[in-house]
Amino acid sequence: MGILVNGALKKKVKFLDDPAISVKEVNTTCERCPIEDCAEQAAPPSEVEAKNQRKRVQNVLQKLEEENG
Repeated sequence: MGILVNGALKKKVKFLDDPAISVKEVNTTCERCPIEDCAEQAAPPSEVEAKNQRKRVQNVLQKLEEENG
């Protein structure tokens, strides 16, 4: 289970520094993570791919608009 560790959590959960708790730094979620070839990846980066697709479509539309100006 992943939990975002920030100042608010540290104030509420006093035992976060307990050495028995394993800590691993990760990005947000696999779907939103842009790291390529990640050994820990549990799901495809669908959000990153969708964002890149939208960007490509916008670039094509902009080029068409410039050409037909």
